[in-house]
Amino acid sequence: MLRMMIIDGVKPVIGKKELKNLEQVKYLKEQAEKGNSRAQAYYGGMLICGYKIIGIKRNVDLGRKYIRAALEQGDKHAKMQAKIFENAFHEPI
Repeated sequence: MLRMMIIDGVKPVIGKKELKNLEQVKYLKEQAEKGNSRAQAYYGGMLICGYKIIGIKRNVDLGRKYIRAALEQGDKHAKMQAKIFENAFHEPI
């Protein structure tokens, strides 16, 4: 069963494309939690930005945690995410 979060009083409409994206995000989160550095880098970036259409609330602190974990493993995508974050927020990841 698909459960959707209501954000700002609006329940997003989910089509086949969004459902596929939701499944991919769930997989990405699972892999990030298992320590996959690439997944940590991408999932951390998604958390920092938020992804309302599929119910991912913006969580900068948790996103930073995932990106830091990927950086500790030397992931090149985490380095890119950290640089984007630092440019946007004017503070280190």
